[in-house]
Amino acid sequence: QNPHRKANQLLDLKVNRYQQYAVHGWQADRYPPSQLQQLALATGIDTQRLLRRMMDHGIKADNVPALRYAPIAEVAWASGQVTNPEYVQAVKPSFSVELFRAPAAAELFRSWLRSRPDDSLWTLWTDGTRATVARRGGDRLFGQRLYDLARDVAQASGGLLDEGGICRAERAVLGRIAAAWDIRQGREG
Repeated sequence: QNPHRKANQLLDLKVNRYQQYAVHGWQADRYPPSQLQQLALATGIDTQRLLRRMMDHGIKADNVPALRYAPIAEVAWASGQVTNPEYVQAVKPSFSVELFRAPAAAELFRSWLRSRPDDSLWTLWTDGTRATVARRGGDRLFGQRLYDLARDVAQASGGLLDEGGICRAERAVLGRIAAAWDIRQGREG
């Protein structure tokens, strides 16, 4: 092997590490500490990386309740589009006390039903829920209500191509909700 090639590879590796560090350092300073503190107080989460990821998705102290309902948008979009029956079921959280008291959260949640959110939102929800459940056991009653609502949304469309039942993608979303909240699932679709 060419010794110059190996030296160039090592140099590329070091440059790449430096670039990653520079980007991470820039991201760390991107949000004012006061916004991160407000979000930490609103969520009870103290992991700076997780708080920054929330901020990357536009989640702030005034709209953070929307994140709790992100799986509803995910199950509505699971089959590739949100049908009218799915939308009618999925919009129900907008009328919950929690979102009704936080208009910014209700609007953010509805925006996820109008335009499919990035898959990283779903990962963010999973990580945030696990952090909440690990920290204080979470609100299992809420977790069960969320699962039941997601199941209702999945059933509303009649499955893939309205052929009845819950499609595989919707079952996968239900499975992730159940896993995050440690909920027993019944047989679906």
